Amino acid sequence: MTRSHTVQASTFVAMAFCVSLGVADEHSTDSAEENPKQAGIGVALAIEDETFTIFKIVPDTPADRNGLLKPSDRIVAVAEGDGKPVELAGMKMKAAVGLIRGPEGSLVRLTIISAGESAQNARVVSLRRGTFSELDMFVDGRLLPTDSVAPNFRFQRLSDASESELVDLAGRVLVIDFWASWCGPCITTLDELQTIIGEHPEWEGKVELLAVSVDGEKEDAIRIAKEKKWSGMTVLWAGPELLRTYHVGSLPTVFIVDEQGRIAAADNRLNVPDILKSLLQNK
Repeated sequence: MTRSHTVQASTFVAMAFCVSLGVADEHSTDSAEENPKQAGIGVALAIEDETFTIFKIVPDTPADRNGLLKPSDRIVAVAEGDGKPVELAGMKMKAAVGLIRGPEGSLVRLTIISAGESAQNARVVSLRRGTFSELDMFVDGRLLPTDSVAPNFRFQRLSDASESELVDLAGRVLVIDFWASWCGPCITTLDELQTIIGEHPEWEGKVELLAVSVDGEKEDAIRIAKEKKWSGMTVLWAGPELLRTYHVGSLPTVFIVDEQGRIAAADNRLNVPDILKSLLQNK
């Protein structure tokens, strides 16, 4: 964690399969009819030091059925069909994902270096892009705009299995952190948020930190919560459908909601203390 207490995990995890939904780029003017339905291969990517690593392979997807990709494999280049490979070094996550996704049934070739191997042992894996049910849980990652009303949702507290809704927490500032048990940077972010909240006892009763698990299985979230024993926050489970509601395309993502229930800030990198201080001073 930096001195400014900016919440910024050392590794940024984005679901490459999540953004392959056929949603037009925000700068695109093409109509849906002019663009074939976009599809993916079913991997979650992590980027660190300009290196793209497979973080997770989604079951029953092209990557899973192919059997030649493994978590911790590095993707160093992507080629469309028989085209020339494009190196990913120095590329933004969105651009890299844009190369991996494409029309359903089309061929994509990945240049892969397995963990512990050198570039001399790089290999090429060919896959046909496909669509799959888990894609439908995600969108393009264009987060809900600031000053919009935070959508209500039901959740279950992991501490006592009680159920409630976001609207029940009206009247206080909410820090909503979306996380998953398989996302290492998510755990780091929650550790950082726990520290931040602990350093500001004057926020007690005014600010509530909600650690919202979007795991498909509640038991996965319970397991991590028991291991970490976080304090200063309410650990919840809401399930992956909530990602669609909040337009979340990467994890971790933090939303800050003001006392009126409006989104004050949203990103995977926020200076949480400064934002909270500003909100509380402007009461």
